[in-house]
Amino acid sequence: MPLNPIDPRSEHHAIDSIRDRLAQEWSRLKDKVQTTFHKLTREDVDAVGGRYDELSQRIAKSYGYDRDRTDDEISRFVSEGGNSAPYAAMADEAQSGDHRGIGAEVGRNDKPLPLVPERPSHPERR
Repeated sequence: MPLNPIDPRSEHHAIDSIRDRLAQEWSRLKDKVQTTFHKLTREDVDAVGGRYDELSQRIAKSYGYDRDRTDDEISRFVSEGGNSAPYAAMADEAQSGDHRGIGAEVGRNDKPLPLVPERPSHPERR
C-alpha cells in the first residue's frame, strides 16, 4: 500500500504561522527566549527583534543545531507561548554528564550496581 506523500505546503504553512506569531508576540516572548535558550545573550535576543530567520540563525550557531532541529525548537517554544520547558538546556545538561534524567531525586546514589551472577532457583545437589 503506497504511503500518502507529505504535502510540503503544510510544513511551510506551519513555519509561516510560527513566524507570524513570533513577530506578533515578540514583546511578550523576548524575555522568555533567553530563559529557554540560555546560550543566547541579551544582545542576541535584542538583535532578533521578532524575526524568525534571525532567531533561527542565532540558535543554530549557539547550539550547533541543524535547520530541522532549530525549526522544531522554535516551533515548540512559540506554540507553547514561551512556556515550554527549556529543551535546549535539558539537552545540554544531559551532555554535561548529569545522567540522572528528568525527575531524579536529589542525593540519590546514581552509581551503577555491580553485576552479580544470578543464582539458580534450585541449587544442584551434589
